[in-house]
Amino acid sequence: QHVSFSATFDHKAQDDMAAKVDVDEVVEFLHFINQSAALSSERLETFWQHIHFKGSLLMLNKVQPLPRIIQALQILSTSILDVTFGAISSDASQQGQQEQTTVDRLATWLFETPRAPKGEHSYTDEELAELRMETMNVFKKMCLTDHGGQLLAKHRFAIAKLVKFLHGQVGKLYRIRPHTCRHRRGSSSEVDGQQPTLHDLTIATINTTVRVLHHILRTFDESIDLTSKLEVERGGYHAFLISMSRVAFSEQLVF
Repeated sequence: QHVSFSATFDHKAQDDMAAKVDVDEVVEFLHFINQSAALSSERLETFWQHIHFKGSLLMLNKVQPLPRIIQALQILSTSILDVTFGAISSDASQQGQQEQTTVDRLATWLFETPRAPKGEHSYTDEELAELRMETMNVFKKMCLTDHGGQLLAKHRFAIAKLVKFLHGQVGKLYRIRPHTCRHRRGSSSEVDGQQPTLHDLTIATINTTVRVLHHILRTFDESIDLTSKLEVERGGYHAFLISMSRVAFSEQLVF
């Protein structure tokens, strides 16, 4: 049946139809529905019961424009419910694996660089920093529920990825200085009415990452073997000691 379907499928018609669909408008409409549903916990749960799991991952794919990925992250942040995270599966036995996979995809945005649309300039450091910040905001909101915190604590490499990210961000702060940032496409972040600089965003990601790690390691300390969690990343324990020491003894003017 699959071979027969592939042979008769009209790829040209599919491409023509896809070219006529305004994806940004569709995502904007989905975002509007999501924000409306967020006014009621019952409606929000119903919303996530109707979201297709693979579709939610597709919205977080690196081929998507950066502003669309950020919007998808903002939508995903509303999926953090008392006993679920992300799209809610009709098959309860699949829910745990879906949530693990969603965390996998989130972790990639701590390091992954999305591709700018053809004909446009590559994304700036400020735009990428905002993407990292939006990703960390999702992790931070996950810590507001016991289910979300447990998910991060039990995940195979979430803690190691957060430590690796923290180590990289602290190192980056030693190489950049406060300056006026360039305009960012689709940016929604502002500080005192102005777009934050790369320095501002880097500091924000460091502070948020430390808070998330502190929450996970303090709340679930009895169930976490920190050494084994850090060993998932090469040099993970070393990165943990160095980054935490740098943060602990940093100058107040810098952090």
